[in-house]
Amino acid sequence: MSGTAFWEFPDEDKPFFMQVALPHLNGDWVALEKVSRRWIEAEPASAEAWYELGAAQEGLGQDQEAQRAYRMATSLDARHVEALFRLGVYASKRGDKDETHQVSVTLARIDGEMAAKFNKEVGCEASC
Repeated sequence: MSGTAFWEFPDEDKPFFMQVALPHLNGDWVALEKVSRRWIEAEPASAEAWYELGAAQEGLGQDQEAQRAYRMATSLDARHVEALFRLGVYASKRGDKDETHQVSVTLARIDGEMAAKFNKEVGCEASC
């Protein structure tokens, strides 16, 4: 069997999930934002694309925009634990106890480990 594996393609020809990996890992928020926007343009219903845009915007200090992107991710996939987690952190920082609690409860239903990590991050004992 011959040919090129998709991870050997030039970056712009790789699947979007691979294009966002290194910028996200390296904290290259400008590059991550560019790739995420291209991904959203190509796949507007991709919750992961919206999450990555939110991560980039959060990294760039664009908190309002990041929250909008995370909300879009959760509207497309109500079980997107990373987007829920980040929205909950923002809610906690705003002092929104209702939303913080709702995120904690939702995460607990989806992923107990992520819920525990969230509760620790926002300073809740067992749950918020």
